[in-house]
Amino acid sequence: MVILEELRRALGKDTYRGTKVTGPPEISLKTVFSCEGGSNGTEDVSMTIGSKEAAESSEEFQDELSAKIEGPLKGFALELEGKASKTLRSSLTRTQYKEVVTTTTVHLDKPCYVYQITVKVPTRHGMITIPLHKHISPTPLTMKSSECY
Repeated sequence: MVILEELRRALGKDTYRGTKVTGPPEISLKTVFSCEGGSNGTEDVSMTIGSKEAAESSEEFQDELSAKIEGPLKGFALELEGKASKTLRSSLTRTQYKEVVTTTTVHLDKPCYVYQITVKVPTRHGMITIPLHKHISPTPLTMKSSECY
């Protein structure tokens, strides 16, 4: 058992030991890139998905985090109009916390809007921000209501 604890510490798993969620998550939709089309060329759009803090936390905390954000994320996705709602709801089945950078090449000749959902979770060690899923749309996203999550 001691060896397992030493291994977890060496891998950074104890960085957020004892961390607990202390309040409801704040969910926002950020426009990462937008263009109305009509131009030549392409643009590479990079974004970070996941969080080093969440990835380095204990499995117990990750389970708690997933349980606390699952319902509000689904509610947030339902507030989006049309196809975006369906796309985001299907992508919310498994939250990945490992931090990765993704790059998408956008063609500037057609309208394109790149969005990202971000979740901020208050903990007793401070706020953890987790950039989540990206969504690419040929039209701007709209919300059914102005209610914040």
